[in-house]
Amino acid sequence: MPPPSTARTTLLGGFGIVIAMLVPLVGSLDPTWPRIPGSQLLSWMIFAVALGILAFGVPGESGIVGDSVVGRVALFVFGIHQLVLGIASTVTPVPTDPVSAKAQAGSTASIVGGWVFEAILVAGLVAAAVAAVVIVRAGLLGGPARWALLPVPLVDAIGLVLLFVPVQEVALVGAQLSEAVFVLLALVGAAYALDGRWPAIRRWLRLVNEKW
Repeated sequence: MPPPSTARTTLLGGFGIVIAMLVPLVGSLDPTWPRIPGSQLLSWMIFAVALGILAFGVPGESGIVGDSVVGRVALFVFGIHQLVLGIASTVTPVPTDPVSAKAQAGSTASIVGGWVFEAILVAGLVAAAVAAVVIVRAGLLGGPARWALLPVPLVDAIGLVLLFVPVQEVALVGAQLSEAVFVLLALVGAAYALDGRWPAIRRWLRLVNEKW
């Protein structure tokens, strides 16, 4: 029996991840960039929906974790944890995202916000690690897409450890690693969206080259 199709699932879910990462990437690369109210929260809503699509699949297709309940729960938790952080940052006076935490490093609000940030991020980190392992074991994705999520929890974990070091310079490195996760997630989204499509892309490029 052939493996279940994930073509539309990976296209929609992967594209959703890439779109969701645009605002966090711009904010991490340039903290002075003017923030549109609600844009960060909207980004994490899109991310949550994209991970939900990847976990459960579109109608008629399987999710990227197959029938694994553990994998689906892990992707769901990973998908919503940044949304929870985004909501927390809008309803509390403390910074709970790495960009704001870095800007206010050393302040009381930063310390309190850091603990809130860490507690929620640890849940997302564990969920990401579990989901990454289940995706590999499920074997429904091929090439780079199958392994793409594995570096995310690793880099996230290193950043978390450094954020606990009571030295401001080291903590700032931890915050920067947390921001690097946005880049990794954008690459994960691209890998998912392109999964299984390289032969078609190569054929299209060959046709363009022949007609040029």
